Amino acid sequence: METEKQSWINTVRDYFSDYHEWLTDIVILGGAAVVTGVLLKNFGRYILGGLLVAVVTILALNYSGLISLTFSDILGKIGLGGVNSLQDFVVTLADWMKVHIVGTVSIIVGFVIGWKLG
Repeated sequence: METEKQSWINTVRDYFSDYHEWLTDIVILGGAAVVTGVLLKNFGRYILGGLLVAVVTILALNYSGLISLTFSDILGKIGLGGVNSLQDFVVTLADWMKVHIVGTVSIIVGFVIGWKLG
């Protein structure tokens, strides 16, 4: 019988299945925030430059008609399909932060630790 391959996030969640769900949030989100903080501290200029080049390239391709993108398509791809304005985005983000307060704190603390380590 062939076993179904699961994502690394589910593997970590299965490993911590005997513990509270907030512990998984601390491990995954805090660890990702530490790595992000270190990378942004050390390679922030290069990351920002690469993102800027990518955005300008996509906008140029969209303007020339080689690709067709709309803002709603982009939001749908990243899971924010119901967001129609900046206010909706802020409300959606605030609601997520209220529901996942432990994850939010672990992201902030992890990022600061990663920034200081970098």
